[in-house]
Amino acid sequence: MNHQTYRLSEVDWEAFNQIYPNALWWQAISRFLQKWANASSTITLKTSGSTGTPKLVEVPKKYLQISAIKTCQFFNLDASSTGLLCLSAEYIAGQMMLVRAMVSGMDLICVEPNSNPVLELDQPIDFAAMVPLQVKQSLETPVKLLHVKQIIIGGGTLDAVDSVELSQLPIITYETFGMTETLSHIALKMVAPKKQKFFSTLSGITVSRNGDNQLIIHYPELGIEQLLTNDLVEIINPSTFKWLGRADFVINSGGVKISPESLEEKIAPFISQSFCVIGVPDEKLGEKAILVLEGKSFNTMKLFGQMKQLLPTFHCPKEIRFIENFPLTATGKIQRMELKNKFLAK
Repeated sequence: MNHQTYRLSEVDWEAFNQIYPNALWWQAISRFLQKWANASSTITLKTSGSTGTPKLVEVPKKYLQISAIKTCQFFNLDASSTGLLCLSAEYIAGQMMLVRAMVSGMDLICVEPNSNPVLELDQPIDFAAMVPLQVKQSLETPVKLLHVKQIIIGGGTLDAVDSVELSQLPIITYETFGMTETLSHIALKMVAPKKQKFFSTLSGITVSRNGDNQLIIHYPELGIEQLLTNDLVEIINPSTFKWLGRADFVINSGGVKISPESLEEKIAPFISQSFCVIGVPDEKLGEKAILVLEGKSFNTMKLFGQMKQLLPTFHCPKEIRFIENFPLTATGKIQRMELKNKFLAK
């Protein structure tokens, strides 16, 4: 870690904490490593709360190792590799970077989580995990971003503009699909150099769906026989699927069910700032889709015209509203339910 080799059973944790004294991000790394080094065979993880109240999940440590090994094998990470930890070690995405480093032996460069984690980078990185906002900001410093050979992106959907920019760089990039309960990602979808339409599961993991088109994950190595999720999917085969959106976010507008995430993907090329589609009550339709844009208001006539040309009538957002800042989870995801409640309270 940071060019130093640590044997966890011998670490002086008081001295370790003083490497970056009073730095909360470093303390989070220290806490996780101390829990990992203790005698317990299990470890307690915290969900992000993007789809509800954050909760604690206790899992066997060996399951985290299984997940980490799958990723390391897929991306060819070993003791000669260097990784970048630029996510909070309070949550599974950052924690799994630590576990991957431990199972592979790779050097792990740890930096304070921020919107542009490559800004101060001055060495080659074989593998990094980022959220979409970090990728967007890193693209503004492409010379620095080129230090990174492979990136996985989780915690949200990458917008169309950033996807195109990434495809023009010699960086292997994947979007991930997963959750705390599956100990990080169970499937990957290439963004660059070639954009793929579907997610493909890692080895030993298969998927199916129920009658409501909700994803079911089968991951026997983690003791998961059938994990029913709130994700709506199209199943291509047992190891390949198309993600359509979250069942709990579906908008029922006049009997037409609208997936806001699928809608966002279609209109993304027209919008340069952060945005979100949510459903709000409507007297005639029961519920209607509205588009929420982050930032100062502007004339939306052109945007409305573009959406009406592209979308079926019932799918087109009926209003465009503005908000100064989106409510976000600790991991940077838009809190859709809180956003919806903000507009309902007005």
